[in-house]
Amino acid sequence: MVGALFGHPLLRRVLLSDFAVTTGQSIRSALIVLFVTHYMGLPHWASGLFLFQFVFGIAAAPIWAQIGYRIGKHRAAVAGELAQAAINVGLLLVVPGQIGLLLALTLAQGLTQGSGNLMLRSMVADIADEQAPWQI
Repeated sequence: MVGALFGHPLLRRVLLSDFAVTTGQSIRSALIVLFVTHYMGLPHWASGLFLFQFVFGIAAAPIWAQIGYRIGKHRAAVAGELAQAAINVGLLLVVPGQIGLLLALTLAQGLTQGSGNLMLRSMVADIADEQAPWQI
């Protein structure tokens, strides 16, 4: 079964992309806790910022679906991931006391969060739909 999954070149490419996106998001999640807690000096804000980000991520899911329909899932995934990278670089500009900028970047991160997740997993479903059940 694993051989069949990784024997399909397009599926392998999408799964590796999904792995890279998920790994990057996991690293960012761990670092943002340290960033907010120790650098910003707001340990009581860390979990609230996660919730704030994920609420906007869920709210933006239909928007990303429409973007995917309009420009294609692969382009939407790339655009969203590039936006997330820019937002993460923007965090380098945040200094202690700049709560407004931190909140704005967290909101922006939330709005882009689902781009890669939704698009890549949707592409996996598209690939599965193209294959007969006995070929996967």
